[in-house]
Amino acid sequence: MANAKEEEELKGQVFAILKAQGLENMTKKKVRLLVEKERGLELNALKSKKGFISQCIDDYMEQQEKDADASDSRSASPSPPPRKKRKPAPTPTDKPVKKPELIVITRSGSAAPKKLKELQCSAMTAEEFTEIAPKLVVDVFGNKVSGAARVFTSGNKGWYCGGKIEIPLNGQILWGQLGINLSIVGSKTW
Repeated sequence: MANAKEEEELKGQVFAILKAQGLENMTKKKVRLLVEKERGLELNALKSKKGFISQCIDDYMEQQEKDADASDSRSASPSPPPRKKRKPAPTPTDKPVKKPELIVITRSGSAAPKKLKELQCSAMTAEEFTEIAPKLVVDVFGNKVSGAARVFTSGNKGWYCGGKIEIPLNGQILWGQLGINLSIVGSKTW
C-alpha cells in the first residue's frame, strides 16, 4: 500500500468504521481487524499499517473535535484556520519508539491471577452487574470524570467515561481529550 490513493482509501474505510461504530466502542486493533474483514484480507494482513491506521484514528478524532467546536462557536469566521502539518507516521526504518512505563498498583497490592478470564466468566449475570455496579469516578489532574456501568457492543461489561479536561503544565493550563475504557475480564459470557 505504498501509493497515496490506496492510503486515502484506507483512511476513508477507517473513518467510515469509526462513524458507524462510535469511538467509545473501538480500539485501534479492532478498527484494523474490521478494515481487514471489510477488504476480505487475512487476519493481521494490515499489521504493518498499524502506525498509519493509528494516524487515521487521530485524524478522525481531530475532525470530530473541530466539528464539535465549530457547532459550539457562535461567531462565524470567514475562512477556516490553516491545517497544522503533522509528523508523518513512523516508517520501519525509524528508530523504535520507547514505550512509556505503565505502572499499576492494585488496591490489595497483589498481581492479577493467572487465567483471569476463566475465573471470572461466570462471576455474575449481565443484569446483576448493571444493577449493582457503581458509577466510575476518576480524578485526573484534579478533573473529576465519571461514567455509568454499561454493556459494550462487543458484549463485554464495564465502564466508559471521558471528555475534555484541563491539564496544568509548566504554569499553563492545557486542554486534553480523555477516554477511559474499563472492561471486566471474562464478562462477555455473562
